[in-house]
Amino acid sequence: MFLRKIFGKKPKPPEPQVEKLSVDSLEERVNKLKREKLAEAQSTLNIMLDRLSEEREALLKELKTLSDAKPTDEAYPGLHKTALEARRLLTEKLTRAITSIQRRGEFSTDDLAILDGKLTKMVNLMTDAIATHGRHVRALFGPRLNAIELRLRRLHGLVREVHALIEGTRGGMRSLDLISSKISSQRELLHRIESMRTDAKSLENQVTMLKKLIENESDQLARLINSEEFKSLDASGRELERIEREIAQVKDATSSAISGLSRPLRKMEKLVRAGEYQ
Repeated sequence: MFLRKIFGKKPKPPEPQVEKLSVDSLEERVNKLKREKLAEAQSTLNIMLDRLSEEREALLKELKTLSDAKPTDEAYPGLHKTALEARRLLTEKLTRAITSIQRRGEFSTDDLAILDGKLTKMVNLMTDAIATHGRHVRALFGPRLNAIELRLRRLHGLVREVHALIEGTRGGMRSLDLISSKISSQRELLHRIESMRTDAKSLENQVTMLKKLIENESDQLARLINSEEFKSLDASGRELERIEREIAQVKDATSSAISGLSRPLRKMEKLVRAGEYQ
């Protein structure tokens, strides 16, 4: 408490500023980041490609030296012949495997993937060539093969650096592409919302029109009910219903009377037939 009184309260850290961006401005910023990331990778990659080209030329010189070299050790005829054939095959395979790598103006993400694949294939072919023929070549041309393997190690180290750069760049681009995809989805959603708003406005207008139509029909019906013509028709209808009820009552009474007369007549008819009535 005493120290707080002397030095005062510890100031609060500033609150982070939240920047509001539209979908279009956010997409523009992401595209700018993509261009900047590719440009940065392009600059570093071209430096690496220059170094790869230098190592490639140095390796080709070592291979030429190996091809012209004389055996350093004596060997029996069978080994001598095998070593010479192995040297020929090794130099041919290594020369064929070395890809001509040159700097380029621009690289797309697809170009980076293609370049990475070519370099990986080159390393695999050279490794297989050394594994297949190196032992026989070393028997007669040990120092020359050591020089070639040194160049290969340097070349492979540069290829690993290029691979790491390409993988890092492609990973960053994939993240930015994912953001771009989400931005596109957001834009599509906004378009759908706007379309729904337009449809809702149209439906609202239709509902308003229907309400007005119902109100007009209701007013017309009310005026018709209150009109003298409708009242006259209504009175006539009630009179007609009364007459119909009276007719129905007369029919019922007549039916009852007829039924009442029919019973004695049927009885008399039975007596006559039975001979009981004279």
